[in-house]
Amino acid sequence: MKTSKFRQSFPHQYREAVWIALVTLTLSLLVLNCSDTITEEQVEFTQGVITFMEEVEPEQYKIVDEQVVADKTDSKIITDYLDGRRDTISLYEAQAMSADTTSTGTHRRSHYRTYYGGLMGFYLGRSTSIPPSPGVYQNQSTYNRVHNNAYSSMQSTARRTTVTRPSGSSKGFGSSSKSSRSYGG
Repeated sequence: MKTSKFRQSFPHQYREAVWIALVTLTLSLLVLNCSDTITEEQVEFTQGVITFMEEVEPEQYKIVDEQVVADKTDSKIITDYLDGRRDTISLYEAQAMSADTTSTGTHRRSHYRTYYGGLMGFYLGRSTSIPPSPGVYQNQSTYNRVHNNAYSSMQSTARRTTVTRPSGSSKGFGSSSKSSRSYGG
């Protein structure tokens, strides 16, 4: 009877150990591939916000206050301009403006950049894992007041759900592996 070179050069006790290790490794890889999921927390703000902005220099804006309102549909942006005008934009209008990629004027970009960086940004698609930007507020004191009052109130009353999905599934254009998604409005 002819025996293979493998059997002759590899003692029986090692063959069995190698075989067990290979089977264990293969099964481990299969289990990892099957159970590779991502858990995400989705946040929906239940309250709305009114953002008060001032034009501090031509085409430059700062948030001077943000206040929570009970109903999201009452959310709006109120801007006071250097020439004395006052303009009010509803949440619906702000959402339409953020979706409009054809308007490229300096006024629109600087105005949008300011309110998007504040609490209103959560209703326009900014992730809830990214806090408001201190740079868009009138000063650090304004930022601290808004952060400690309005932002804290919005966070504490937000509706949170946990969603588990396969890691290979896509979240759409610009998807990433971040574990926080938001829906503000």
